[in-house]
Amino acid sequence: MLLRQGSPETRVGPAMLNELFVAARGLPAEEVQSATRHRNIKTCRSIPTLLVSLGGSGRVTRVQPVHAGELWTLRDGQHNSFPFVQPKPALWKLSAADLQAVPRGRLGLLDLAKSAHLNSPGLRVWLAPTLPARLSERRSALDALIGSEAEIFLATIDRFILGISGNNSIETLFAAVVAHLLEGLLGSEQWEPVARALLVGKVNKKKGTLECAGALMFEAGGFDRSIVDLAVPSAISALLIELEGSGGKTDANRGVCAISGAATQLLQGEFPQPNLPILGQTFVFAKNKATPASARYGRSGSDGMRVGVSTAEEISAALVALTRDEREGLTWCGIPGEVPGQQDLLIGFVEGVPDVDVVGQVAGDVGDDLSEEKRSDGIAEDVDAVAGYEKRTQRLIDAVRGVVTHDFRRTPVRMTVLRKLDPANRKVVYAGSVDVGELYDSAVDWAAGERNVPPWFSVPVFRKGKAPIVLGSRHVAPLELVRFTRKSFVCRGTKCEEICGVSAATAMQLFFDCKTASMQRLRLRRAGILRDVLRARSGLIMAVGEEWHQSGMARTGAGHNKKNFDSTREAFDTAVVLGLLLYKQGRKKEDYVRDAGFKLGQLLAIADVVHAGYCADVRGGRLPPSLLGNQILPTAQTAPGKALNMLLRRWKPYSGWVMKTRREYARIEQLASNSNRDLKERGWAVKVALRQARELAGIASELESALQNCKIDEVFRAELFLGYVAGLPKAPARSDGTKDAEFNEECE
Repeated sequence: MLLRQGSPETRVGPAMLNELFVAARGLPAEEVQSATRHRNIKTCRSIPTLLVSLGGSGRVTRVQPVHAGELWTLRDGQHNSFPFVQPKPALWKLSAADLQAVPRGRLGLLDLAKSAHLNSPGLRVWLAPTLPARLSERRSALDALIGSEAEIFLATIDRFILGISGNNSIETLFAAVVAHLLEGLLGSEQWEPVARALLVGKVNKKKGTLECAGALMFEAGGFDRSIVDLAVPSAISALLIELEGSGGKTDANRGVCAISGAATQLLQGEFPQPNLPILGQTFVFAKNKATPASARYGRSGSDGMRVGVSTAEEISAALVALTRDEREGLTWCGIPGEVPGQQDLLIGFVEGVPDVDVVGQVAGDVGDDLSEEKRSDGIAEDVDAVAGYEKRTQRLIDAVRGVVTHDFRRTPVRMTVLRKLDPANRKVVYAGSVDVGELYDSAVDWAAGERNVPPWFSVPVFRKGKAPIVLGSRHVAPLELVRFTRKSFVCRGTKCEEICGVSAATAMQLFFDCKTASMQRLRLRRAGILRDVLRARSGLIMAVGEEWHQSGMARTGAGHNKKNFDSTREAFDTAVVLGLLLYKQGRKKEDYVRDAGFKLGQLLAIADVVHAGYCADVRGGRLPPSLLGNQILPTAQTAPGKALNMLLRRWKPYSGWVMKTRREYARIEQLASNSNRDLKERGWAVKVALRQARELAGIASELESALQNCKIDEVFRAELFLGYVAGLPKAPARSDGTKDAEFNEECE
């Protein structure tokens, strides 16, 4: 649906109506009913707000800051908001230049109060007759609230009108607000944010003027129930819905709802506009009258789709119920978009069991109890992250089994991803429904794919003065692929650039292996993601893999500290994703570790380790810009046979050094046990190099024939990189527990 750029209204297409109507029917009826609000009752913005109590004569009796998340208001679209009122001008008359000189802190505002004046002209211009007139109309229409839980709302309207009319005026009302505000500010620092927002405000850069950055919530004093009590808007909403469904125009506005198919009262005017996390205020449906296709047929706004009043309210209530603050990480969370700087809203739940962790299955660690096993620096120590994911998956299936006793695996799971395209436009970028059983099977399959890396592959990260951290498992959730594929590493992996990543829909289809798609389409989708990952992260794999090989990392871990942990983690995640994508292509680790691509990668890793050991012994630890295997790795990606020949031609000096050093056991042992740290690391680098050099000849002879019939594609390249970063497994220790078994065996 085309929209005017910069329109002040937020919109989504008709697909959202269908998806959310199904979602609403999947929630408990009492929960939807409790969240149902008339479309004119809105959740207020989260800005500093002052609760203002009015006495019987309309005078201000008390003010106090109030938490914005508890507030509501009644308004016509974007106009005539009450009891939540946000003045346009700041309450003090200052210029934009004066704002630069406003001192910080509570005492600074109190000093400024000695010379500041009320912005009477600005407030008079702002409060046009529209609001008082509209409040009088509402007061007459809502007389039925007398004696109800919402009677305070009627009294608040009466007292507010008294406070700005007759002998009183808008200046009198706001002068009293300022006086009470300064009195509170004098006694506590907690008043400073709301005082600054209301009195000083912020600069409107386009106009060069000061605007109010806070709001006022009016209420009538002396009532047992505060106006911020949620029972008040609920009672008002129920009355508005009842009034809308009755009266003389009922027959004229009745028809068949296009969503529910029921004959009912049809909605006229704007659709409900709930305030959603991530997205902000969002119409559940709208068609802009400026859109040519809409204007041509005169079908803008609610005329674009015939929807019942109750259906629209039910859909809005479902959105509100699913995105409550207490359900963050269970039924909703923010996820990275495929464009840099973009964040989408994921909503997901199990029908009939809304309070189980659904979004965590596809969006990552949004609330995992494994966090207690993490260090204070946020790095997990020897924690099997994939096992944590499997544990969370099992908790979900157990929770559903406990509620749904009959064929619980068939219970539907609804998932929707919403995106804010611009200030005016919202869009459903993914909507799908699967059974709990399918979700569970997909999660188990995903975990198996994450384990599809060589079993010996782990990365110790050494930190100065602290115990090493071993990365033996990493979990990359399906929707984390969106963030993962947005990163492209250039300049030999030293710089990261933001690019467009895979879409949320593609990631979800990969996770569920969409059963409606043909096998050919699935293969093409998987191959495309694999190609994108290799293109964006080859440089990182080459750079970090070489760094791991430079100093016999499996022994010394030299150079790996908290400073470069991010690149180490990204490289490890890359290996996990490559293993996962190979698993989706039917390539399991038990098979690919014996094939040509992986073996060639191992061979180049051995060449790096031997070259590093040679430099540690012969060149005093001075390393060249790149090691032997790393130099040949680019050629190996497209011409593996040529790469093998290049390696064998250049191997002679290192082979001679290996043969010579094998006979110098005492010298190398003394070097490795030296108290000098640099000498000790050099000795261990030599030990590891000699052990791994023994394997090179056997692997090279196997490769010579295997590479002749090898298919060079993305799968081959992925296996090549996995072999390069995994290298050889550690040699097992001797049964008699002999120290330095690897080196002793090599020198015998």
